[in-house]
Amino acid sequence: SLVGILSVVLIAKLFGADRLLTASLAPKSVTTPIAMNLAENTGGVPSLAAVFVVICGLFGGLVGPLILRRIGVKSSIAKGLALGSASHALGTVKAMEMGALEGAISGLAIGIMGVMTALLIPFVERFF
Repeated sequence: SLVGILSVVLIAKLFGADRLLTASLAPKSVTTPIAMNLAENTGGVPSLAAVFVVICGLFGGLVGPLILRRIGVKSSIAKGLALGSASHALGTVKAMEMGALEGAISGLAIGIMGVMTALLIPFVERFF
């Protein structure tokens, strides 16, 4: 969760994004309702955050399994964790297609990411 938040915030700052865009991008790796709430509470645009969530989910669901195969990830737990934490619901759908263990771990990852992101974004916001 922390890597997901910091990476997008630092990349946004590097490219000169304003605070509004950065606050809308930060919660990109959680479900849409959580991201919209977090964006609103941190000065972002909820509808823009929803768009970023959908884009991340689509990209991760479509390209994630290919990337995991290409880099040689064999562990069912690692596959489920990666897809659920990075691509939330759409990643979990792909993980369930891979197998029951991947789907279960992916579903767990969504919940953990939601909680951790909600707890970490206010702290990250203070530093940036």
